[in-house]
Amino acid sequence: MTIATPVPSEIAVLLTVDVEEDMPRWVPERQITVANVAALPKLQRLCDAYGVRPTYLTTYAVATNPAAARTLAGVQATGRCEIGAHLHPWNTPPLPDGPRLDAVRATQIPVDAMIAKKRTLTNTLEQVFDVRPRSYRAGRFGINGLCLQALESLGYAVDSSVITGVSLADEGGEDFRSAPDRPYFPDRRDPARVGTCTVYEVPVSAGFTRRAGSRTRRLYDAIPPWTRLRGLLSDDHLGLLDHHWLYPTLVNDRALVRVADGLLERGVPVLNVFLHSSELHAGASPYSTFAADVATVFARLERLFSHLMRRSRGRGRTLGELREAQVGQRVKELV
Repeated sequence: MTIATPVPSEIAVLLTVDVEEDMPRWVPERQITVANVAALPKLQRLCDAYGVRPTYLTTYAVATNPAAARTLAGVQATGRCEIGAHLHPWNTPPLPDGPRLDAVRATQIPVDAMIAKKRTLTNTLEQVFDVRPRSYRAGRFGINGLCLQALESLGYAVDSSVITGVSLADEGGEDFRSAPDRPYFPDRRDPARVGTCTVYEVPVSAGFTRRAGSRTRRLYDAIPPWTRLRGLLSDDHLGLLDHHWLYPTLVNDRALVRVADGLLERGVPVLNVFLHSSELHAGASPYSTFAADVATVFARLERLFSHLMRRSRGRGRTLGELREAQVGQRVKELV
């Protein structure tokens, strides 16, 4: 007989937003604009209405744009959010040879350059927003052991660069399929494994739209991405099994709720919802070309927030607040 895992008594709900430059073609651009940042006050108002406390993981390009920085500082002044760091290596100094637009992950550049860019980003955010960032996400989720060690040396407390159960290897990224589905202290050589690094890993939440045992999950993970089998199994076709991030831009509200409920049924106490700021402004992302696309993202977010914060009694946390709440005294022992 299978015994159901009880739903956690308190659910931490996070919204982690990559606050970055406009990317209408989803590729690095030499001409940088940041018009999308103007949408953050509207996002913050939605979060405030449901008690969600977002973490705004911010790029160098946004922090060094005076208008964008003022907008973000105005949101920060509410005291209901956190500003963290988000590294885009292609336009974060030092840039000895100009922007290198082909290196979209920190794992694709020399280690000394990676460390120097993280230091520049960290110091810039501290100067602009008068708070040293302690939370971080890698651009394109490009993190490895050396990147994690650099974060540790710079005093970061939390990382959110891992996506539970997802592999980005087919696009030159990391394989996170073996990563835990809840926060953990990672291994200093492999961020997807549990270890003793003091940077707390809070992965982006992902899961199945239907109940799946460990054997089913292993078989699903083994399906080569280049085949059409996953698409055939998905809700769009046979409706047997689908796997999604908690990513309202690309996932409809019904699937978001099913994934969230499935994670809660597995006893996962933290749900980390993911978003790019560029998806909140028409024309700033290939996923939000028109105003109707932006409206859809906001509507999906509201449906998910309503479900989690009211029906499931979730509690909003920023990345930093979550670490303090979950590990408390252990933070002081490890740092």
